[in-house]
Amino acid sequence: MKTLIQTTFTSLEQTKLFYEKLNFQIHEYEDLLIANDGIVQISLTNKKFMRKGIVIYSDTLVEQIETVQNEFDVLENKDVYILSSPCGVWVYVYRGRGKDFLLNTAPSSILGNYAGLSLESLNLDHSIQFWTELGFELQMGSVDQGWLTMVNRGGFMLSIMQALNCPHQFFNPSLTYFNGKDNEAVIQKIRDQKVMITEEITVFNDKNIVDNVVLRDPMGLGFFVFND
Repeated sequence: MKTLIQTTFTSLEQTKLFYEKLNFQIHEYEDLLIANDGIVQISLTNKKFMRKGIVIYSDTLVEQIETVQNEFDVLENKDVYILSSPCGVWVYVYRGRGKDFLLNTAPSSILGNYAGLSLESLNLDHSIQFWTELGFELQMGSVDQGWLTMVNRGGFMLSIMQALNCPHQFFNPSLTYFNGKDNEAVIQKIRDQKVMITEEITVFNDKNIVDNVVLRDPMGLGFFVFND
């Protein structure tokens, strides 16, 4: 099982510039255009009917899709099965591409320590049910706590937050980076690269210092750069 994040673009030049400023490597892999920071791979597409979301390559999941269809709507389109998560994020399921498909390398981005893909959900019970059907397991958190961490066997991590828990802009989905006390230095690197900051967050700091920021790529894929 291999899981990618997918974003769309209308201007390849603007999208490449955004990711290159963050020190992602842009390269072609078979029929895909990939932004790779060594840990996470983002598929960049300008196909007209594609949407931001999550792409899963798994022979096993494709073979079990009839079971998934018993619980959730599944749209079959040529070689892909398309689902919508409880929070509205689209999921694309394809057959696998082999064990060496897009292996991780050394981290390279200026954003720091990657901590998974964040989603905001109105119903955590439904989210657990949905992602469990797609091969994810609950690793940390609970419905009562208002947050969940779920991981699939390929190591792809989801951080799912109960709605109304986060006092900042939340774009579904958003890559999340946690840098502790080093986050202000990471934010300065972002400023040095002249990457537009969507939101400067001071609500967690009693001195009104910008110690967390939210970014978006040109088509709205979110990035949380936090000091948690």
